[in-house]
Amino acid sequence: MTASRSRVLIGTLILIPLAIAGNMATIPLFFGVDLIFGSVAVVIAAMLLGVIPAALVAAAGGLYTVTLWGHPYALIIFIAEAIVVAWLYHRKKLNPVVGDALFWLIAGAPLVYGFYNSVMGMPAEAVTTILFKQPLNGIFNALLAGTVIMFARLLGATRGFLSGQGAKTVDVFFYAFFSLVLIAGAAPIIYEAHSQLWEEQERMSQQLAQDNQRLIAHFDDKHLNYHRYWTSTNKKTLAQGVLVGKQQTILKTGTLNSLSEQGELRALDANFGVWLPAGDMSQMQRWRQGRYVHRAPVGDSGDITAVVSELPAASVVDALQEKYTTLFALLTLILTLGVIAALILSRFLTTPIRALTEASEALDQRITDHETIELPSSNIIEFNQLSETLGSMSRRLSQSVAQLRQSREAVQQEVAERTRELDETTRLLRNILEAATELAIIATDPRGQIILFNSGAERLLGYSASELNDCTPAIFHDPDEIPETDFSIAANERDTVFSQIVAKATEKGLDAQEWTYLRKDGARIPVWLTITPIHSDADDITGYLGIAEDITERKRLDRMKNEFISTVSHELRTPLTSIAGALGLITQGGTGELPAKAQKMANVAYRNTQQLSALVNDLLDMEKLVSGKVRMTLCEDDIRPITREAVENHLAFANPRNVTLETREPDAPVAVSVDKQRFAQALSNLISNAIKFSPSGGRVIVDFQSDAHGVAVQVHDEGPGIPDHFQPKIFQRFSQADTSDNRKQPGTGLGLAITKELMTQMGGNAAFESVEGQGSTFWLWLPQQ
Repeated sequence: MTASRSRVLIGTLILIPLAIAGNMATIPLFFGVDLIFGSVAVVIAAMLLGVIPAALVAAAGGLYTVTLWGHPYALIIFIAEAIVVAWLYHRKKLNPVVGDALFWLIAGAPLVYGFYNSVMGMPAEAVTTILFKQPLNGIFNALLAGTVIMFARLLGATRGFLSGQGAKTVDVFFYAFFSLVLIAGAAPIIYEAHSQLWEEQERMSQQLAQDNQRLIAHFDDKHLNYHRYWTSTNKKTLAQGVLVGKQQTILKTGTLNSLSEQGELRALDANFGVWLPAGDMSQMQRWRQGRYVHRAPVGDSGDITAVVSELPAASVVDALQEKYTTLFALLTLILTLGVIAALILSRFLTTPIRALTEASEALDQRITDHETIELPSSNIIEFNQLSETLGSMSRRLSQSVAQLRQSREAVQQEVAERTRELDETTRLLRNILEAATELAIIATDPRGQIILFNSGAERLLGYSASELNDCTPAIFHDPDEIPETDFSIAANERDTVFSQIVAKATEKGLDAQEWTYLRKDGARIPVWLTITPIHSDADDITGYLGIAEDITERKRLDRMKNEFISTVSHELRTPLTSIAGALGLITQGGTGELPAKAQKMANVAYRNTQQLSALVNDLLDMEKLVSGKVRMTLCEDDIRPITREAVENHLAFANPRNVTLETREPDAPVAVSVDKQRFAQALSNLISNAIKFSPSGGRVIVDFQSDAHGVAVQVHDEGPGIPDHFQPKIFQRFSQADTSDNRKQPGTGLGLAITKELMTQMGGNAAFESVEGQGSTFWLWLPQQ
């Protein structure tokens, strides 16, 4: 079942119970005439769903009238009305109100007369009432349904249903005008009908009251005089009775239905009412068989309590039907003229819009062909202004199109020239890539498939570009350097490995680090690989670019340098220790008192020897860390005591400088996996630096910061801060912001480099934040356990 058929079926199933409920719900218009609303759902089905759904909804709703009235003729007319209205609406594009009026004029009225007069033999007056009532009811329901659909379309609520387009301006005008005509015409007629009912009932009430008073006037006579009064003045239709108590009669003439236990006695005022018989019949039939009742109380006549008089209600019903026929005819005339007037007026008001629409259908082609644009005018000021505005816009557009045509050739020439320049640039870039034989340049698509493999990459890795179709750079990487990867997985799953390689570049926009490449022949090559994502104009990642440099020679030179530094440091350490010890002994007077000048020179020599010893020790520590000779003994431990001890150890260093040390630690243990000795060494480097660079009277604060990922021990100082130009070099070896010979703070420039390497080997990190002139914050971060 297609989606359209499903919507039609759902709509039909929804409207069927609404049609039944609409036929059950009634609103009294005036005496004996009720409005029912079942055809509202039918007309909605006709407009939205089509002929067959409308007929099904009408059939379901009409079944209630069969059970109510005991004949199928209303059902047949109901179904015929639905089919005709739906067909006229979809095939002839007729408004449902107009379509319904045409149905009752051409087919509905003859069917009503044939069924109700010829087949059922109903009285002419009743048939006439039905002939007027049913068309008026149908037209009113069509107006109500059309108005509902119009507002729904204005709000866009019918999209997705059959014929669920927007509302037409002509329909908006028609429903507005016709609604005004209906309200203005029907209101006084309905009021007049009610007035006539009140007048007839008032006349009947007065007549029965007079009959009761005439009877009460003879109570002073004997019973024989009662009898003489009834036999001489009683009419065939009048029934009277004398009551003792509430219901017991001592004398009566005719049948007093209001005193029986059958039927319904409906009070119209204090002493006047109407008795209606019981039974399954229409309201008009009940009233025609009913009787008006007047009860006159008797206060001073002994046991007699009241006098009751009854007259048949049929005379009132007949009189009202005769008057209603005139009112129905007048209302029908008003609605007919209203339909015609609404059609004419709505079409008149929308004629300029239709003319403007028709003139605009080929407007784009006329503008393109640079034709003279003249749109239709109107006597309606707003429409005429709109036409003039659109015409002016069209002429300007036509001129703009002509200018665009003139510009197009120039643009095409420009594009051709730019294309040639782009081709030259592309060839130049290709030549540059091919000439970069010392760099392996590899570009991929977002999934990692290689799309560029330059000659430098071919020389470095031993592959040719043609061999790498449907391959990713993952085949060049050492599997041990990529965690949780399995290089035995199928090729179509290797984009998972590739995503791990480029994860940092994807997150941060750049990744530069050392990797090990595997050549085609199995050789291992250390490279410095820089990966950057390639972005489109919409900032979407369209691929990745990797530039790899062979750092085999650099690593060899670094190894030679480290070996040289290690050798020199070891060779210097022993004599420096002896020299420092001797100078310390001399400066402290162990060899006797020195002259002042010699003492000053010995002190300088001793300080320089101490600094040189510190440099040698830092060099040896750095060499051990870089070469992997330092073993980390990691165990889960609370780092608060380590931090507290490191702060206490620096009090002797801070006090002479008038610097206050402050520790702020949490109450709960801070457990991480840590090498206690190496962590204390790293933290001591940060604390000593903070003290050195803090002004007199300053504070150094050590505190903790934790989250779900890890714990950071932070060291805050109030020093001069780190210059912006030096911040990228802060963790490099031998880096110092002040490199002058007379710098204020001594140091080797290795402390922070050692700290960084220690934290990295413990699985953590060292970082900082600083604003020049506002102090610095360094921290050691370890992952949370």
